Amino acid sequence: MSEQQNQEMTFQIQRIYTKDISFEAPNAPQVFPKRVATRS
Repeated sequence: MSEQQNQEMTFQIQRIYTKDISFEAPNAPQVFPKRVATRS
């Protein structure tokens, strides 16, 4: 391959699909605040 062709090639992951994934978040309600103070 020429140098120009190497520069044009890109690889990007758009989406990842998983099956049977498990997520544990102890104290989940407490770590995600209901309201976040924003600057006006």
